[in-house]
Amino acid sequence: MHHLMLAMVIVKSISLMFHSVSPIRCPLVRTPCGQPL
Repeated sequence: MHHLMLAMVIVKSISLMFHSVSPIRCPLVRTPCGQPL
């Protein structure tokens, strides 16, 4: 459970970074560059 939550937090922060870097490549940011969850 804790591992999953931690992973989601990390993915969210990485997604935000990717979104600020290249918003065109990743319009709907869930995982880096729109990879399916």
